[in-house]
Amino acid sequence: RSKFLKCEANGCNGGPQFACKEGYTKRMCSECNAGFWSVGSECTFECNFTVAQVLGMITITSVVLVLWMSLNKVVALELESLKIILMFLQIGDIVGGFALNWPRAMSSLQNMISILNFEVDAVAIWKCYIDWNYSWSFGLMLSFPLLLSAYRVLMKTPHLVYYFVYARGVHNPPEKKLLGCRVSLKTFRKEMDHLITEILSFFVVSYTNICIVTLGTFVCKSGPADEIYLVAGPELDCWQGAHLWHVAFAMIFLVCFVIGIPALFSVILLSGMNANRMSDPQFLSRYAFLYSRYKPQYVWWELTILARSFFMSMVLVFFAGSPMLQSMLGLIVLGVCVTTHGYTIPFSQRRINALDFIGLVGNMIYIMCGVLISTEEREYDGVQYLALITILMVISYGLYSFYLNMSETIAVLLVSQSLTRQVSKQLLLHPECAYGSVRHLLQLAEHAFDAADINQEGIVLWSEVCDKMDQQNEHGGNALMPYLKAIKPERNVRRVDVRKLVLKSFTSFSESNV
Repeated sequence: RSKFLKCEANGCNGGPQFACKEGYTKRMCSECNAGFWSVGSECTFECNFTVAQVLGMITITSVVLVLWMSLNKVVALELESLKIILMFLQIGDIVGGFALNWPRAMSSLQNMISILNFEVDAVAIWKCYIDWNYSWSFGLMLSFPLLLSAYRVLMKTPHLVYYFVYARGVHNPPEKKLLGCRVSLKTFRKEMDHLITEILSFFVVSYTNICIVTLGTFVCKSGPADEIYLVAGPELDCWQGAHLWHVAFAMIFLVCFVIGIPALFSVILLSGMNANRMSDPQFLSRYAFLYSRYKPQYVWWELTILARSFFMSMVLVFFAGSPMLQSMLGLIVLGVCVTTHGYTIPFSQRRINALDFIGLVGNMIYIMCGVLISTEEREYDGVQYLALITILMVISYGLYSFYLNMSETIAVLLVSQSLTRQVSKQLLLHPECAYGSVRHLLQLAEHAFDAADINQEGIVLWSEVCDKMDQQNEHGGNALMPYLKAIKPERNVRRVDVRKLVLKSFTSFSESNV
């Protein structure tokens, strides 16, 4: 008695000979044949071993690596709008992996999106030169965060050499020039803070893909001859041979990464709150990307975003053979996320709250479009257009939010430069006056803004800022406080206006004391 299985890969030709399409081979037609390379899961590109193809491989690899490094910077530099877009597209990549009847145009779009989820097989032209298989992909995708971390550490070599050779245990060590860099104890500490931020932030952006790869190691399926094979890599027989090595590494990453990273972030946030260090400059320079964009009462919200990725990865991996069940569970997960987001409004900026909400709803629409395409017998061009328009609308609004945030940042920098010039000028003219305390006052104003209650319009009352500054002002600046409190803005104050009001107060203080 024969047993037939539905071929869920793109490479099955079917027919009485159960043949694979040209370019595909191995069990379930899951791998590229020799002489072909893939984009996503499609092995439709033939290797020709020309100079142009070699240059293309080098160019594509370089562009992808630069893109991945840039995604790391997006999180490390706290570019909130771009990070929300990235999360939306990563969840969209998971939805694209649901076993729905996606048309070819949508599959091509999903292949491009998969690059943002750190899938090393997204554009695999190197299959022309390496006998590539699932084990290669598995090892590279799991080790990539560690490889990038090692690269980041290597780039800090001058600072590490300086500390361990010249500065460790030495009081006030002198500045040195190592490997073309001028290094001091101050720059060492600053670079170590940056290193911690870069490594931990990359763990955030690669978390979704690590969850998918790790969980996928434990999902097997029975074959036509009653053999059990790995769904993620059908050429591997489960629970024997090479698969046992995969399971061992997956268990390590499951404990140390999938569970360990949220646990580590929890410890960091709890220690910061218990030690009252959330506004400490060093703590901020290392861990601000975890909590600075959220309201004070929701500093732990980054953990819920990781949970969102984890549960969507579970839906993708554990229910791979049931597209409708995948879709239903995906809608439930995203529906819970939308509900909790609407109840809490966790982000400190109104437009970022709106962007995250729109992104979640966009992912839900994307799932529903996939269901309609899979169940509709007639043409589905309209549904495709709806899915594409949804993606473009979310990305467009995200880029617009990014533009507005950058405009405000530039405005703050310009006001800061003006403030610095006035401080320097008055210090030269009147060194006996405590004009330098305005720098401390400016820091207090920013911290006070973060601590003040933000209303639903995303703005804060200036009186609340002043009250919070009074509570925090323990190190000077009292002479300036009456001038600052004398400012009566005509409306509530946005963050970008805080420095402007401090500058206006300082100007009044300077004119009265000259």
